[in-house]
Amino acid sequence: MFGKWHLGVSFLGFLPNFSSANGDPQFYTNKNGDEARFYKDIHVAEKLTDGAIAFIENHQKSPFFLYLSHWEVHTPIVARKERIEYFEKKNKTNPLWQEFDPVYAAEVEQVDLSVGRVLKKLEELGLEENTVVFFTSDNGGLLDRTSNLPLRAGKGTYYEGGIRVPFCVKWPGVIPPDSKTDVAVTGVDMMPTFAKISNTKLFENQIDGRSIVPLFNNKPFDKNRNIFFHFPLYLGKGKASILPAYDGTKNYWRAVPSTTMISGDYKAIYYYEYDRMELFNIKKDIGEQLDLSLIELEIASRMREEITSWVDRVKAPVPSLINL
Repeated sequence: MFGKWHLGVSFLGFLPNFSSANGDPQFYTNKNGDEARFYKDIHVAEKLTDGAIAFIENHQKSPFFLYLSHWEVHTPIVARKERIEYFEKKNKTNPLWQEFDPVYAAEVEQVDLSVGRVLKKLEELGLEENTVVFFTSDNGGLLDRTSNLPLRAGKGTYYEGGIRVPFCVKWPGVIPPDSKTDVAVTGVDMMPTFAKISNTKLFENQIDGRSIVPLFNNKPFDKNRNIFFHFPLYLGKGKASILPAYDGTKNYWRAVPSTTMISGDYKAIYYYEYDRMELFNIKKDIGEQLDLSLIELEIASRMREEITSWVDRVKAPVPSLINL
């Protein structure tokens, strides 16, 4: 495991593990004992990639699992001076690019270069045909720095701009090149997918997701299964702070306690803060502009019941006190 973690001082079995890839496999803390962060290190992506490539080289003769989690792209937006200047000059060549942030572009490039280096190393070592590569992100773009149009809102929200992210899988001999699917999958599907690929047995009652291997070769998969996102907290600050506070104050929260459910073409967001639900058809209305909760009453009622049932079943924490 190389890079960003945010899950406490235990790396849950990952060895080696590097937060900053400076050579010491350990969890890094600052003087207060909190997790040290490396967003301002303009070379951290290269350091992590160096460590990842060394790991691949050292384990090329046996099966291995590599988890490379970059600190970029993230605020504070920083990058090498020469790459910022490169994108500044590039902006001037096309008037449509004037609003693009050259520093943000340089951060994105760091991740692009890392992916390229890892893939090239697999090819050089003759591992490309026998290695499955997953690429994804943990959230949508931050509206302070980028745009997610035509998706609504961004990072920190449960609109599509916050939760719809890039997801690519490369599996030579199994996934046909340039193939695509519009079936919704989610992060909790990764573990059962890895288990299926590696022929590892899992206890069914210990996992929330399901293997998406059938999607790789166009085999039957439940496209209309229910997918849930549960967020019992408050998240504020930033341009995407679009939700009112309990007292009606607007533009204060990015997210309030809520449960989101996707079922087929429909998506429901139930807000515990307001005791109300929004409903969207994300196939017809990808920008989530038309709330159908008071229009398609039967669907809204069914999804509200299923949200309640799921919360009870998994014992998801729900706020019970009025937010004053």
